Amino acid sequence: MGTEEDLAAIKAGVDELRNADKDALSRTFKVIGNLSNIAGLLSGPGALIQLVSIVDQLFGGVDATAKELQDIEGLLKVTFRFEQSEAEHTKMQLVNSTVSDIRSSLQAILQESLPYSEASLDTLQTTTLSKLNAFDHDDQDSYWTRAYFDELVYSDHWFGRVMPDGIVSSRSGQQYVFDYRLTLPGYLKSIAVRSAAISILIATGFIQKQPVLEEIRARTDAIARSGLAQAEGFYDRILAGLIMSRTPRLSEIAYIDEGVIGSGVPNYLSVFEPAFVLTPRPMGAILSYDGVGIVDSYPNEYPNLAPSPFGVTPNPKGPLLDVPPYPAEYLRFAARYALGSRKRAKQLYAKIGLDQAWATIQVLRIQAGIIPQFPDPMQNSSVREIYSDLGTADAEIINVPPGSPPPNVSLWDVVRRLAEIGNVDNSHLLFVSMRAALDAATP
Repeated sequence: MGTEEDLAAIKAGVDELRNADKDALSRTFKVIGNLSNIAGLLSGPGALIQLVSIVDQLFGGVDATAKELQDIEGLLKVTFRFEQSEAEHTKMQLVNSTVSDIRSSLQAILQESLPYSEASLDTLQTTTLSKLNAFDHDDQDSYWTRAYFDELVYSDHWFGRVMPDGIVSSRSGQQYVFDYRLTLPGYLKSIAVRSAAISILIATGFIQKQPVLEEIRARTDAIARSGLAQAEGFYDRILAGLIMSRTPRLSEIAYIDEGVIGSGVPNYLSVFEPAFVLTPRPMGAILSYDGVGIVDSYPNEYPNLAPSPFGVTPNPKGPLLDVPPYPAEYLRFAARYALGSRKRAKQLYAKIGLDQAWATIQVLRIQAGIIPQFPDPMQNSSVREIYSDLGTADAEIINVPPGSPPPNVSLWDVVRRLAEIGNVDNSHLLFVSMRAALDAATP
């Protein structure tokens, strides 16, 4: 199969990639959670035997995650092609073998009888630590980088070309870009195996607890930036690639007659809804690194019959429409559109399994003695986010910086505005919750 066919297979296998990623991340979270839960429960003379038995149950049998990682690697294989002289740019093709080596070192000691020899414990410590360090130490970027192809970039009439950040060019002209789809589940799985190895190494007295805590803290910072870390974590970088569709300006939704002059047959089109597009009035979010997302059509609900929505006369100088004060109908549309885009960004976040990655990070923070972050800010809409989305719809908060609560606006004001946007019956307003109001206002 040629490069074009391989790239087409990646695009056709988007759902398969997503499902494999999510399943692998979910399994890893459960394993790390189980290890964390049992660590403080085992005590007494038989504690080591109990621990080894539990670790053997988690890692000694069939490795379901390995199949998922192999599926991901199979689909992404074309992106591992590069000139051998440029091997320093990407080592993503080594992810699965690195994960396998880490797991094999743990399985090897599980097959031995207690008490374990010093040599076996040293091999377990050295292999699991050194192999895992490849993901987040000296040459870490190469494990998170693949060859870049224009064909994998998302593009449509509204988003344009959603380019990933950080594209680098080699001496030969080949470009490389960050990609998480294989490395993130492989990395977190390796952390799970290392966590099991640490449990055995501490229980046998081969290593001390304090250096392990420092290792876990450093690892946690590598995944997601905390108050102590200056560098951007891998999880943070993935989130930075989550691009929401921008809210159309009034001039962009104004319909103009594009029909043949003199024909007497009007053909009203807008920048937001041109002719011959697969998804008219697009609303949603795209992940720039893999070019996939959740994009739906905004409901055909605003007065969009000719000549224009909201009673605004079409103007050849369209941008002149983008001067306040705006029609109330447009402000309602702008708020609903922003809320709808954010909703789909959060759906995409969960669909690719980043919620499981976030949960894993919190378990690691607890292990390292760092205060975890609950709840997951990407799982639900915060009041700050709602303020921001209402910023284009409510004159009271239109000039407030993003993420800042507006002055003199209460939580009740937000619920009231959401209820208005969602056409909630005023007689029921006192009994409407924030969640119900948000659901009513969000398309």
